[in-house]
Amino acid sequence: MRILNLFTLSTSSLGLFRIFIGFALFIDSINKAIWARDFYSDWGLVPRSVWISDFMPAWKFSIHLASGETWFQVTLILIQALAALAMMLGWKTRIAQAIALVLLCSLQSRNNVILSAADDLLRLSLFWSLFLPLNRAFAVEQDTQSTSRQSSSLGSVAFITQLFLMYFVTGLLKHHPIWLEEGSALYYALHIDMYMKPAGVFLRDYLGLTQTLTWLTLVLEIFGPFLIFAGARLRTIAIILFIGFHFGLVLTMTLGLFPWIAIIYWLALIPDSWWLTTAGLKLNQILDIFFSSARTVVANLHPTKSQSHSYVFTRTGQVFLMICFGLMIWTNLASLSKKVPFPKTVQATTYYLYLNQHWNMFAPYPIKNDGWFVIEGIFKDGSVKELQTNREVTFDKPALPSTYYANSEWRKWMLNVWDRGNRRILLPYARYLCRKFSASETNNSDVSTIKISFMKETTPPMGESFTPVEQRVLWEHDCFAQ
Repeated sequence: MRILNLFTLSTSSLGLFRIFIGFALFIDSINKAIWARDFYSDWGLVPRSVWISDFMPAWKFSIHLASGETWFQVTLILIQALAALAMMLGWKTRIAQAIALVLLCSLQSRNNVILSAADDLLRLSLFWSLFLPLNRAFAVEQDTQSTSRQSSSLGSVAFITQLFLMYFVTGLLKHHPIWLEEGSALYYALHIDMYMKPAGVFLRDYLGLTQTLTWLTLVLEIFGPFLIFAGARLRTIAIILFIGFHFGLVLTMTLGLFPWIAIIYWLALIPDSWWLTTAGLKLNQILDIFFSSARTVVANLHPTKSQSHSYVFTRTGQVFLMICFGLMIWTNLASLSKKVPFPKTVQATTYYLYLNQHWNMFAPYPIKNDGWFVIEGIFKDGSVKELQTNREVTFDKPALPSTYYANSEWRKWMLNVWDRGNRRILLPYARYLCRKFSASETNNSDVSTIKISFMKETTPPMGESFTPVEQRVLWEHDCFAQ
């Protein structure tokens, strides 16, 4: 079928994708394990009772809710990390991938307040690649039953369509004068200090350049994805453009794993012809040497084990894939227009299958109200400290506010503290701070009173001066009256 040929993927590129997406999942798992006590245990930000009563959607499940102990959370996350390693090596690939995906979905359901587009893209890339032959190249247990160097199937259609929709939908959602007429979107985005790196701070002062880059970004997101279907050469151009785009994000903004996962996703689309170039042949040789050695080791350890079988889907599996594909299209259309009917039963099914997605990155426009937090702690011994820095309280703007956040999860949590700003999120956060800064933890005295303030800074239109920063007191809490 000619249409199916437009969705052809190289098995070598799929092998490369498997290696790097497994590595990304492993890194993400280790990061989650380090912060498991804060984000997922009953000691942390949202104990299970609080999560179930105030936050958790009715159509989600989570194995991680079985226990609130930190050791339990760390154990599940480390199992996820081991599954990611097995996937990366191509050992029991589909089983390892399924285990990793189930645990990842469960973990995301345990605390979705800290989730970002990176978490959605990681989850969805793992889901759709379940229907692809990831073990035909560069795998410890390699599928040798198929000699085809390319794969085109319903799985590849879904996998490529997901990537296409992520860019195309977010591009269409940016239908706003800030993007289309003023060209000021990047100017506003680069003034969101909680995301900025030094390069981003430097770039935002060049208004002409940011205006041009705003329009180029919009053109790339709306029209660039169509190059996927225009032959090997134009697909290669699309890969280079989008990887370059995401490297630009890496250099200027702290967006967690999102740009890296997007880059890895594009690796799966590398045309098979590239693997016949000098660079492709060299990389192929290096990876073949490594995995040949790994296969020898595994064969010596398990001499009776046979090589992995081909990915063969039953008719039931294909029907399930088509249903999931339809749900992906439907939920993206519904996000583009409220006129598209999206019944609760369909929405619930989408959430049950963890296919929920909404690609509204900086859409319809970047936020204009930025700022930083000042968290005052008054201790029983009379001392006063700023709890984020453990220093004297100051309301002056930090040189680089983004450094106040340990990782993207903390940044997302604090963004929600300001954005939601209600009792449901502020009360458990204040109680968490009381536990964290008790005498048994990090101080000689218990913290007695906590005051959470947000220093609101509004970004003015291009060329205008900034107005004075406004202090917003979000919450005051007595730790002995919980």
